[in-house]
Amino acid sequence: MALLLLATRRAQRLAQQQMEFVATVSHELRTPLAVIRSAAENLADGIVEDGPQVRKYGELVRGEGRRLTDMVEQILEFSGIQSGERRLNAVAVPIGPLVRDVVDASASLATAARIDLEQDLPDDLPPVLGDEPALRRVFQNLLANAIKYGAVGGWIRVDVRLQGTDVLVTVADRGIGIDPSEHERIFDPFYRAAAVVEAQVQGAGLGLSLVKRIVEAHGGAISVRSAPAAGAAFTVRLPIASKPARRASVLGRRPATPPAGPGAKAPRYS
Repeated sequence: MALLLLATRRAQRLAQQQMEFVATVSHELRTPLAVIRSAAENLADGIVEDGPQVRKYGELVRGEGRRLTDMVEQILEFSGIQSGERRLNAVAVPIGPLVRDVVDASASLATAARIDLEQDLPDDLPPVLGDEPALRRVFQNLLANAIKYGAVGGWIRVDVRLQGTDVLVTVADRGIGIDPSEHERIFDPFYRAAAVVEAQVQGAGLGLSLVKRIVEAHGGAISVRSAPAAGAAFTVRLPIASKPARRASVLGRRPATPPAGPGAKAPRYS
């Protein structure tokens, strides 16, 4: 009876989490869809005809479409990790060039937000052992958050350095900051800090949860230094790829047994 009661409560909690997931995702998808639909209707009905206005509406649709795409990708990534279907393909990843690519790709967004984007990326960094697309997602999310929440400070800095057998990547801003009491909770799925909600900054609250899960699946860790109105600095610590023994920790929290044959499945996130 006790086991049956525990199983029932666990099933109820899971059902509640699934309902909250659907409700949150539906709410976040509704806004960009409404904007795109409204702009499209105005264009189709001929309400907007002159060139500058048409271009303005086109930029609006493009921006909301990009936001919608990013949100869907975040949801799919989160769903893949939660279900165990998202697999890591560990290879030696040149971390310096990867971070530089992400910074360069984010430069236009920083410029549009009137943010000075600085970087300090040494050329002689050793590679880390990991899944390149997953690591790229980590730094894309951190930079996107810095641009979104740090815009009021007008400054972002990305530093990469070697410390012992780890590579440290820090993304810092001078934005609204995070209260120390919320430093742990900001990595929970769908959690949004009080200052973010008060500032009415849009988002689904999945980015940092994804970052933490991916980094930990690589045998690394993420930390934050922040205070209200004092900006935030997120530091990702990743082990370098100098030792083959690190491969097991990179592939998940539990050591994975290598595939036994051609038909064996690759390791997954744990």
